[in-house]
Amino acid sequence: MEEEAKDVEQVLARASWPIHWGARSVRGLVRLWLDVWSERQALQRLDDRMLADIGITPEVAAREAARTPWDVPVGRISGH
Repeated sequence: MEEEAKDVEQVLARASWPIHWGARSVRGLVRLWLDVWSERQALQRLDDRMLADIGITPEVAAREAARTPWDVPVGRISGH
């Protein structure tokens, strides 16, 4: 299993990514995508009053929630 994971990581390292994912492991990358997806789902459940409290319009929230899980903000990729 560990050998297969290393093989996958090697393939991903050679792949042409749209952005640089840094030294994240495959497990770490998938975890990041799941975290981002979960946060976007939570954002989608907020009502207009809650969105106003955090300074986000419903349109911005809808646009963010519609992004794909692997469309990660750059600051999140580097772990910041």
